[in-house]
Amino acid sequence: MDNKLVKISIKGAILIMLGIGFINLLLVNFIARLGFNEDILMIIFNTFLSSGIVAYVLTFVDGNSKDKNLFRTRYIKFAILFGVTAYLWTRGIFI
Repeated sequence: MDNKLVKISIKGAILIMLGIGFINLLLVNFIARLGFNEDILMIIFNTFLSSGIVAYVLTFVDGNSKDKNLFRTRYIKFAILFGVTAYLWTRGIFI
């Protein structure tokens, strides 16, 4: 198992910050105004979109890798992590 520290560049950090900020601050609120449950939207968007942004930045922007399998593996791991975390947040459990 590889235990190297992941280094994120300024460019990668800005992409993650803007992407996740857009999803959680604007997109979820906009779609919630259309009548959808905000908790469900937060769980879905954090699970699928936010994890995709982080996996993309770590694999292609900062990792300089062209390996799509590495991206898929990271995407699945982040989706599980973000999905569980978002679910717990909507229940008032902050870890």
